[in-house]
Amino acid sequence: MVAWVEPGRALSAPADILVPAAVGGVFDEESVRRLTAPLVVGPADNQLADESVADALAEHGIVWVPDYVAGADGVVSTLSRESEGCDHEAALERVEGIGDTVAHLLALARTSGDTPLRAARQLADRRLTAAGSLAGAGAGAGAEAPVTAPTAGCPGGQPIVTTRAQDGGVSGT
Repeated sequence: MVAWVEPGRALSAPADILVPAAVGGVFDEESVRRLTAPLVVGPADNQLADESVADALAEHGIVWVPDYVAGADGVVSTLSRESEGCDHEAALERVEGIGDTVAHLLALARTSGDTPLRAARQLADRRLTAAGSLAGAGAGAGAEAPVTAPTAGCPGGQPIVTTRAQDGGVSGT
């Protein structure tokens, strides 16, 4: 059931999933205590007031998918089509692969006892390192595959890899 709630009550309204989609910085120590949804997944940028909020979410049993993972669809689709010349179906296949990335990073967080934020950063670091290796002599032993593998329907080019840069921007290779 979908029900309208006043914006001031949105964080504390009973829900299965909370989808922050427009305003960043909405989660801080106080707002986390009001959350009722066990899952937070949305594309709003910079949802956490600071990185310690990722720990607060985990301590309250709330699974949070980092915004730059949840909102990667536009970047993946655009880079696939514009940089690599992929057709619509191939770009869509890559976008649908984001679900696998989310499952992988949540499993990584769960098994390492870490937050999804730190797991996503570790995963991005490994993938960027692997992409750098692919650009050189090839991926080394144990290197993880990039975010997207070469796909039928794409005429060529390197697979794309995206991550949030330190300054909050998005970088891609």
